[in-house]
Amino acid sequence: MKTRFASTFRRRNAARDDLVIIWALNVVGIVAVVTSSGYVFNENLYAYGLCATPPHTGCSDAPWFSSMSLSFFGGIAAVGVGAFLGLRRYGNGRRGMWFPLAALGAVAALTGLSIAILKIATPL
Repeated sequence: MKTRFASTFRRRNAARDDLVIIWALNVVGIVAVVTSSGYVFNENLYAYGLCATPPHTGCSDAPWFSSMSLSFFGGIAAVGVGAFLGLRRYGNGRRGMWFPLAALGAVAALTGLSIAILKIATPL
């Protein structure tokens, strides 16, 4: 009887730890989205500052809109889907912390892709 109680107690603590990790990773994901969007915004300002100099006049707005929307809205979507899937898997009694962790990787990948789009599309 004691082993069954101890096993149930450990499972309950592991489930609670999983829920805490899911929420902590979601908060970290939101902070990462805001930080990465700020970094992409800074790179956009730098690129358009260089576009205003006399040899490089007339840059397009396409890199601005595509990189900012990809970084911000794509990051929010990744974190939201990661949170939803993580909490849904937790509700089914399985480990759900891997989805918000994958969302953090998606935010980093989207930031890299946004910077690459900006660097490729801006003729500097």
